[in-house]
Amino acid sequence: MQVVFLISIAKTQLLHWQTIFLKLFDYLVKQDGVLEILRHPTYDDFLQSFTQAMEK
Repeated sequence: MQVVFLISIAKTQLLHWQTIFLKLFDYLVKQDGVLEILRHPTYDDFLQSFTQAMEK
């Protein structure tokens, strides 16, 4: 395992986060987001890369 995400969300807010989870999965698995994170491991780099991926 190379990347670990720890996310805490209240059960009442879970449905609101479903879209973000799906986009995060798409980014990490289908768009090689893990490799991008390993190349640029800062949180700011991740936010920038993930945000750009969500805009596509």
